[in-house]
Amino acid sequence: MTLKLRGPDIFLANAYRFKGVGGGKSKFEEDVSIAADVAGSKHRFSYSVSKKGPAASVASTLQGVIEAFPDIDNALKTLSSSALRTDVELVTGPTFLELVYSGAKVDLGQDTDGEFDFTFWYPADAVALDRPVVVEISYSYDTDDGAVDRGVAQRSAKLFTGLVTALGSAIATGSQSKTSRALPNSCRED
Repeated sequence: MTLKLRGPDIFLANAYRFKGVGGGKSKFEEDVSIAADVAGSKHRFSYSVSKKGPAASVASTLQGVIEAFPDIDNALKTLSSSALRTDVELVTGPTFLELVYSGAKVDLGQDTDGEFDFTFWYPADAVALDRPVVVEISYSYDTDDGAVDRGVAQRSAKLFTGLVTALGSAIATGSQSKTSRALPNSCRED
């Protein structure tokens, strides 16, 4: 189960760090949807916590989410303009089969390696895995509590620009992120 606080503001996404009951793996990330004019690309920032457990442990109400991730309660109350209805049933989005290939690395300098993941999403009912719905290339690197060496940040930005240029027409410009595709239709962004 993953809980993700996501939006266009890097400071807001980073300000609401939360934990899950029984621990969990947290990460801060930036999703970029490439526009035809790269300067018009859309950036979304998120802080998320993922924890493993049986499928039956997935929350079905907002109260269940708060019980699994108690620190999120304050963020929700702060960000909401109305009283929280914790008894409301959560709505699910489409389900996908996800295959992730990891292990490729790039040296970003200053003893920092970027690690690549190649993610393929298929319809949950796919008989053959020959036509993914989404293919995502992502890379990450460790920071010192959010601080990054200037040279590492510059090389990372250059790597990103180089990937966009090299992949060219293979990129579906203006497409939604994986996160958006997994949301119910009423919650999807542009």
